[in-house]
Amino acid sequence: MTQAAACDLATRFHRDGYVAPIDLLAREEAADLRARIDDLMARHGGTPELAKWSYYKSHILFDWVAALAAHPRVLAAVEPLLGPDILLWESSFFVKQPHSPAHFGWHQDLTYWYLAPEGVALTVWVALSEVTVEHGCMQILPGTHGLGQLPHEPHDDPASLLARGQFITADLPEQTAADITLEAGQGSIHSSLVVHGSRGNRAATPRVCCLLNFVPARAQPTRFRYSALPVLGEDRHGHFTADPWPDGSLSAANLAAYEDSLDLFEQRYGT
Repeated sequence: MTQAAACDLATRFHRDGYVAPIDLLAREEAADLRARIDDLMARHGGTPELAKWSYYKSHILFDWVAALAAHPRVLAAVEPLLGPDILLWESSFFVKQPHSPAHFGWHQDLTYWYLAPEGVALTVWVALSEVTVEHGCMQILPGTHGLGQLPHEPHDDPASLLARGQFITADLPEQTAADITLEAGQGSIHSSLVVHGSRGNRAATPRVCCLLNFVPARAQPTRFRYSALPVLGEDRHGHFTADPWPDGSLSAANLAAYEDSLDLFEQRYGT
């Protein structure tokens, strides 16, 4: 990425709270990752194990998720926003099935992340399929990252894809919503404070994506001792325990490390 392109990306991100679309992967790379997820769905779809593996710290289990986070184009887009020392804190992948009501209510990622300073983290959303309005693309309310942390209310909504079904209780400028439509291999970056969500999938094809949550190494957990995977530069601060780089996919070592990490996940969303 040229210096001018990096400056433009940073300007738009700090102004709007997001940037999209960004070309991140070649079509062949996106197709390879899509095939890996399709294979997991064929072998483990509908199981509690896959529900966990796909939602929380997928990079501990699957080397291809870790490799995506360390992809040169992904890091080139993140570095102008976070600086030279970057950690992958969380990762996940989602398949929103055809004609599914599954959705994300209006929310801010930071609500249950317990990280400081406020707004320090960001998410890279990587499309592995076509993502249209009909597919239930992500919607973002531009500039809402400037509102700070807003109140959320947990809800027992069986169609919600959020861990606690949380949604923002304050009035929102929904008429300003931007539809983040993407082609396979494209992505978006959004702030942990910008308000966003998505509707169900009305299309006849699935919506498939990977999510990568990055923090600068200077970020500090405020409630728990988190772990994270160093992907660029150095961690000179030691605020996070280092995640192990995965040995292949679903290896015995990966599964053991993942089980060790689950207690923290349950504590975080149980508070």
